[in-house]
Amino acid sequence: AGLLLSAALPQSRLVVLDGCGHMPQMERPDDSAAAIRMFAAMSQ
Repeated sequence: AGLLLSAALPQSRLVVLDGCGHMPQMERPDDSAAAIRMFAAMSQ
């Protein structure tokens, strides 16, 4: 679903965390935080 939505929204950016389920902030906290920081930096 994420790939389809990302393809439909040209300005979107999809980040896939390998080996991660529905709780990325708990399963991969460092990678999740890095993705959020990247998003925030692009939004300024």
